[in-house]
Amino acid sequence: MPAFAYLDHNASSPIRPTVLDVMVEALHAGGNPSSVHRAGRAARTRIDTARRQVAALVGALPSEIVFTSGGTEANNMALAGTGRKRVLVSAVEHESVLKAVPRSDVIPVDRNGVVDLAALERMLAGSEPALVSVMFANNETGILQPVAEVVRLARNANALVHCDAVPGRPLAPTAGVEARKPIVAPAPKMSQASRVSAPRQKLRVTGWIRSLCATGSKPGCG
Repeated sequence: MPAFAYLDHNASSPIRPTVLDVMVEALHAGGNPSSVHRAGRAARTRIDTARRQVAALVGALPSEIVFTSGGTEANNMALAGTGRKRVLVSAVEHESVLKAVPRSDVIPVDRNGVVDLAALERMLAGSEPALVSVMFANNETGILQPVAEVVRLARNANALVHCDAVPGRPLAPTAGVEARKPIVAPAPKMSQASRVSAPRQKLRVTGWIRSLCATGSKPGCG
């Protein structure tokens, strides 16, 4: 068999064998986590443990973690659930974001695919409070977006921020963002999902977390 090198880890990675073992074990165990019998209580314990682990990963409370079937559902839930009529979306977002809000205003990017912050600031000025959607790391190019700066601009305009940050966890240390992962953020008072922080300033980010480690497909999800 010819040698094969998989080079698309930025989009998706093969599942870790140890994670696969745990998933198969859970599937074999069965049990309805809403039931009070022994199998149900065991299933509930497994879910609660996973919720605490993801909360620790993203710097949130376990009660702030919402599990979804995947990224598309999480993005749609976040984008449709804020009640904001005006949505600003970067030109390089994942299709699950672009198609969720087809009538959104597009935030331009530069030749490297980085959001134009000056353009975003102008778009936020003098309009009704908006929802801003900017991904953490691009799933094709790997380029990192200035999420902390986006949040600061949104805060000043009383806007909310949604960040599709699934590929971002392993890259976070290099991005100057102390936060961990997917997120909807009310910019003025952000709560529920993860933390994004600018240097010396922590901003609480609220929202729905896409499953970064549900499949163990990303490094750093041990």
